[in-house]
Amino acid sequence: MSTYPSMWKIAEVVPPHKEGNPEIASNNRPISVLSCLSKICDKVALNQYTEHLTNHRLLTEHQSGNQKKHSTETLNIAVTDMLLEAMDNKQLSI
Repeated sequence: MSTYPSMWKIAEVVPPHKEGNPEIASNNRPISVLSCLSKICDKVALNQYTEHLTNHRLLTEHQSGNQKKHSTETLNIAVTDMLLEAMDNKQLSI
C-alpha cells in the first residue's frame, strides 16, 4: 500500500483579482498552487485510471470525461443529436 506524502498535500492559495474592489473576498478567485511532484503524481494516476477504464471497456460511447479527444463539447453534440433525432421521430424528450 502506498502513501501520498503529506508535504504534497500542502498548497499555497493565491487569490487573483477578478473585478471590482479587491478588498471584497468575492471579487477574488482562490487558486491552489500545488507542488510539481504532486501534479506529476496526479497525472500518472489519472493516466493509469484512464487506461484501466479504456482497457476494460468500462466507459460508454457517450462518456466524455476520462477519454482522449472528448470534451463537454463532444457531449453537447451527442445530446443535441439525440434530441433532434427524437424530434424527427415525434418522440418526447425531457
